[in-house]
Amino acid sequence: MNMDKQIPLTPFFISLNEALSMFNREVTRHNLRVAYIVSLISDAVELSTEDRRDLIITALVHDIGAFTDEMKENVMYDLEPNLQVHSTNGSIMLFNIGLKRISKLVEHHHDRLKSISGLDPSIGYLVGLLKLADFIDRRSILHYRTRWRVELILSEIDAVVGDEYTQDHYRITKEIISQKAYWDKVKMINAQKLRYSVECPDAKEDLSLNANSLSKIIMTLVDHKSKHTYNHTMKVAKTAEILGSVMGLPADECEVLRVAGQFHDIGKLAIPNSLLDKRGKLDLEQRLIMDTHVQVTFGFLHRLGFHELAVIAGFHHERLDGSGYHFGYDEKALPQLARIIAVADVFGAVIEDRPYRAALSDESIKNMLIKQADQNKLDRNIVQCLIDNYSEIKGYALKLEGYLLEVCQVRQ
Repeated sequence: MNMDKQIPLTPFFISLNEALSMFNREVTRHNLRVAYIVSLISDAVELSTEDRRDLIITALVHDIGAFTDEMKENVMYDLEPNLQVHSTNGSIMLFNIGLKRISKLVEHHHDRLKSISGLDPSIGYLVGLLKLADFIDRRSILHYRTRWRVELILSEIDAVVGDEYTQDHYRITKEIISQKAYWDKVKMINAQKLRYSVECPDAKEDLSLNANSLSKIIMTLVDHKSKHTYNHTMKVAKTAEILGSVMGLPADECEVLRVAGQFHDIGKLAIPNSLLDKRGKLDLEQRLIMDTHVQVTFGFLHRLGFHELAVIAGFHHERLDGSGYHFGYDEKALPQLARIIAVADVFGAVIEDRPYRAALSDESIKNMLIKQADQNKLDRNIVQCLIDNYSEIKGYALKLEGYLLEVCQVRQ
């Protein structure tokens, strides 16, 4: 498997936003709607191909630093007391994977007009357009069912011309929201009747990253979504990589294990925080919702052409006896790398606190793993390898505590 294969960013982030839209489309499809508005603005002001591309990609990720459902809703409905928190988080994430210009646009997308005017003109102009698109969408959703929605939005932007927006911004807004086609498209995006809300650039014009860089974005998002998922993805990824190494697997397969581990819980991003943080047992309906996370992970990776990663990461709740989910596959369908991720995921879960229980003791963990191997749920050889190297693996996993917070505070 080629981990250096370059993946175009626009379809990647479109697919990510669509994957998040299962339970609250009004909020989670905000990035898609802003990207659509940005494409309209780009046409209206005749942006260059490069600026249009960068602005659309930025629109798709501009709120990526709003990790929790509560923060996303607060940002969407103007209830967030400190907008710079999610802007900074997102900016640092993007900077750390090499998207420096996108990072700068995200960092400043809530700045006031005076601050924007002090930026490099090549950045400041695009920041102003992004901020405008964000404003138009949030006000469009707020006033969507109001008869005087166009007039209300225009009056709100007119009231802050000179402080937040320019007269040209007012003109662009009027041109866009006065069209019935705009409101029809917003409705279709929310109803998920469109596969894409913006036209993807040609692959040769799009920015791209490899699987490892993209999986780091996913890992950071998942591990910050809830205090009960914090560092879990990183634990699984590193545990799987170490297991592969001590089992004597080639270096390239160990790298695949790490990347698959970083991807394995993408689907948790679509699960409401109310379930991830629930104290006590989930009821049947909630359990079924929670279980969809592996289906989302598999589908997301498969659609992007990561077919082997989809199997390795998306089968982490499958069991050798066929009792797992989502597909109910048995040992005949589960390759070795998928089995390693499954063991690493169980181990990563039981060494950390969850809302319904505390972390298990070492003796309890070993007994539980052996029992699941005896029941032909987990691969016996992999379980035995983990137990034989238990102190080393657990010690390394616990050293990871706090790393992600550092990533989201300091640019490396």
